[in-house]
Formats: sequence, structure tokens, C-alpha cells
Amino acid sequence: MRPCAGPHRTPSSTARSTGYGSADTVLRALAGAHLAVLARTDGSPVTAATAEGTAVVPVFTARPHLDAMGTLAHEVMPCSDLVDRLPAGHALHLNPAGPAPMTVHVEPLLAVLATVAPPPAEEGPVGNGTPVVPRDGTGSPGRRPPHPLAEEAESVADRADAPANAT
Repeated sequence: MRPCAGPHRTPSSTARSTGYGSADTVLRALAGAHLAVLARTDGSPVTAATAEGTAVVPVFTARPHLDAMGTLAHEVMPCSDLVDRLPAGHALHLNPAGPAPMTVHVEPLLAVLATVAPPPAEEGPVGNGTPVVPRDGTGSPGRRPPHPLAEEAESVADRADAPANAT
């Protein structure tokens, strides 16, 4: 498979290439965030592979990134819940259509999740937790939760990309 655009990025390579944030900052921002994940008709996460062959689950940190995927069915959940639902051997692939897509492997994220409380549902930009795909297997897109990702919510990347020398 040939890459179609852009280099494969990890939290540390993105921090180096942009001059913003650090791997730890990205992981901490993710650990405290609600994320959108594309859903199959059975409710399981959609899987893919990066150009390098890494097994991933595409994940979206803000509404504009999710909207770039069109009207595909999705669910929004705390990062800790999403990590529990990842297929074995898969990493997260953040904002695959964005300007700096990033692959985040599970092991470092689990270490950070162990030290961070998940965001409260009432404060996060989440829907009602109901899957957005029908369980009848029709493949129709179903409905979206009332507030899947708040339009005004900061993206995880924006929070992580604060200049490293900013005070």
C-alpha cells in the first residue's frame, strides 16, 4: 500500500514537527477527552490500517474533524471507554483527515489513563451514550446523539498544541 498524503505521525513526531506540545501533553489531553469513533452496523468501532500497515481505529477529537467524514454513523465516548472497546492490536488514529493525523499506541495511553479521572458526562461534549447505528443490521446510518461533539469544543489537538514556551 502506498501512502496517499502526509507522513505517519505519533505524538512525539507531531510535537517535533510542529514545535508544539509533547507526547505526554497529547496523551493527557486525550485521557481527559470525549472522542468520536465511526461505528459499524453492529456498534463496534470501524477499523483501518495506516499506510505503514499499523492496525488502527480512526478517532475524532472535535466536530470539524468528524464532519470531514460526512454522515457516517458514529458514537462519542470518554477515551477510557473507547480504549476498552479497541480490537486487540489496534492503535488510535487521531483525526485522519486533519492537517496532522497522529497514531497513538494503547500502552502509553493506558499508563496515563491510570492517573487521570475520566471526564464527567455532564461536562463533556457527549451525546446520550446511545449507539447511533441501528441494532437490526440494516446498515442505515441511524441517528446522531443530540450533542455528539460540541461545535465550540476545543479539539484535543488545539489543547495539546499550545506553544511549549507559553506560560
